[in-house]
Formats: sequence, structure tokens, C-alpha cells
Amino acid sequence: MFKDLSKYGFLNAKIRSKIGNIISDKEFEDMRLHKNCYEIINSLIEKGYISKENKLKDITNIEFELFKYLIRIYQEIYNYISERNLKRFIFKLMEKLEIENLKNILRAWFKRENTSNIDGYIYKEKICYEIPVEKLIASQDIDEFRKYIINTPFFNYMCSGLDDFKKTGSLFYLEISLDKGYFFEVFSSISLLAKRDQKIVQKFIGFEIDIQNLIWLIRYKNYYNLKADSAIENIISSGWKFSKEFLINFYMSEKFETDYLKLFSGMPNYLTQQILQKIEKELNFKNKMTLIEDMLNQILMIEVKNTLVGYPFTIGIVIAYLLLKRIEIKNLVSLLNLKYYEIL
Repeated sequence: MFKDLSKYGFLNAKIRSKIGNIISDKEFEDMRLHKNCYEIINSLIEKGYISKENKLKDITNIEFELFKYLIRIYQEIYNYISERNLKRFIFKLMEKLEIENLKNILRAWFKRENTSNIDGYIYKEKICYEIPVEKLIASQDIDEFRKYIINTPFFNYMCSGLDDFKKTGSLFYLEISLDKGYFFEVFSSISLLAKRDQKIVQKFIGFEIDIQNLIWLIRYKNYYNLKADSAIENIISSGWKFSKEFLINFYMSEKFETDYLKLFSGMPNYLTQQILQKIEKELNFKNKMTLIEDMLNQILMIEVKNTLVGYPFTIGIVIAYLLLKRIEIKNLVSLLNLKYYEIL
């Protein structure tokens, strides 16, 4: 108890004060009623999410500003922590943001983007590692690209997708390999934590993996029509809810389009029948995917909130806050896009 208090007491107080400033459901509803995205942007400037000094040219630039805000949140929490193993683990979680940025760098390299055009969507400052953005984008081939990140874990993460990329020319395999490598390393890092913390992290990270795997499998079937062995090879192990065997049977089902609803049959009752029916009736595939992902994130949100009312002196408060901020930013990006393109 006293050991937990010394490790998490200060952190718990700091984070709980910040949780109160997360945009509430009511505030989101108020934002939905704004006439356009610029009214929402003004609200975010007032809250400190976006700097008023920046010239917001288009929706990509706005999303980038929110991405930079999220980086600041992670780095701030990291700097609050003094205990060595906990600090190392949060650093590993922060790599996820570096990977998202590296994917954008990969896409710019693949398109032979001029480096003068990347300021609005690629982060050039240090997140976890020193990344030479201009050199990466100017690389002649993928081997030269990897040479510039040899001192980061991303060099090894990309190995599993390298051959398939060279055969097909599709970045899909490199991006998947980055995510797989990241989650593998995160799970390996869990052993650094105390036993109570390990159980909490395994649950939350495992659930994130479940969400990622389901979204990937549905896309593999509908966009890529991958064979089952190729699809299962390109998912992440160590999920919380769904075993590899379950996912194989799910993917091979002849009634894939409707059987995916069975994935949620064992979930708690807060997955209401109304939401499930809405997903089943939606004919547009992209909209269906958004509904499924939103529903999974709702489950995650409930688990997060349950953690906040539990024993306070664990890593749960840290993980919960970071997840809440990520979901908050995701929801803001979705809302801003709806307003920007006048869909809402």
C-alpha cells in the first residue's frame, strides 16, 4: 500500500485533475450544433488544444494540430514519472505516436513527396527518437530508408513486412509490421511492472489488440480478399477477448457479412440491441466499419471508467487517462471532418 502510494500518489493527483478537463459528452453535443468546423476550432483554441498562432489551412492541418497536442499530453505524463520501470513502459506506449508519424513519412517517401509539402502533416521534432525526416523521404529505396532508423526499434519492427513489400510494392505490409512489432514489444515490457499493474495493462492493451484485429480482418475480407492463412498471419497475438482459433473460424465463415455480429454476443449487456441492429442494417461498408469501431471504443470507454473508480494507486489511472485522451482526439477529428465536409 505505502509502496503504491509513493509510486502513484503524486501521479494520481495530477492526472485526476486533468481528467476533469476532458471534453464531456455534453460539450461534444454542443459542438455538434456549431454551424461549421471553424466554430469548433475556436472552442479548441480556447481550451488550449490548438495554438491560435498556427494558420489552419485545411482539415489535414487541423488533424495534425490535434496530433501534436496528443504528443504533448504523452510527453507531459512521461515527465511526471520518476519510477524507472514505469517510465520505461510509458516511453514504450509513446512509441505508438512515433509509429503513426513514421507511417506518414513512409507514405510521403512512397509518393516521392517534396519535403517542402510535409509541414502540415508530418511531425519533425523528437517524440521518442531522433528521426531524420528529410533523409527518410529522400531515400532511394526501402533499404536506405531503414538505414536511417537503424538505431530505433522500428528498424526491426519492419523486418516481417519487408519481403512482401518488395514483392507487391504495397506499404500495407510495412505498416502492419510496425504495428505488430510495437504490440509485441509492449507485451514484452509488461514484465517490468508490478503484478497488479501487469494484469491491468494486459487487459487494456489486449482489448486494443482485439479492436485492431477485428477491424483488420473485416478489411482483409472486403478490400483485399486475403486467404485465411494470409489474413491470420497479419494479425496481432495476445488479444484479450478473442483467441486466434476464434478469429480463424470467424474469418473463414461463409456468412462473414452477418456473422461478425456474433463477435459481440458474449460482451456485457451495455452493447444494446439497438446499436447492433443499426450496424446490421447499414449497407455502406465504410459506415458499417465506423459503427463497429465506435461500438468497440464504447466498450473500452466503460472499462476505462470502471478503472477510475477502482483502487487508485495503480498504473490504471495512467493508462485510463491516455486512452481517454486518444479517444477524445479521435472523436474530435471525426466531428471536425463531418463539419468540414458539411456532412453534419
